[in-house]
Amino acid sequence: LYDRTFKPVTDLGSDFMKAARDQDYEAAYDMGTSSFQLEIESPGGLGEFLTMNDFIPTSWSFTNTSIENSSASMQGTATLDNGSKVRFTLYFVKGTDDWKISSVSIHN
Repeated sequence: LYDRTFKPVTDLGSDFMKAARDQDYEAAYDMGTSSFQLEIESPGGLGEFLTMNDFIPTSWSFTNTSIENSSASMQGTATLDNGSKVRFTLYFVKGTDDWKISSVSIHN
């Protein structure tokens, strides 16, 4: 049950972090909900948000994943390309077919 319930969220979280690491903002943008995409406006807007927050991760680990109905969150710690470590939270919403990222919070 754990794997089937959590796997889509943990896979999406890992894929988002890989896209952020690789600066593939188009892929990361496509993982977002429509409201997330409207808020950041474009893949370039996502890139600006992440780079303004110095959030270019080289490695990361997730420390907590929680799912409640159609909402989920993953908390973690990332090592950034400048060598510093930050905590972050990815928030998710389940649509009719799949999970999408609804928000990213970087705790500097």
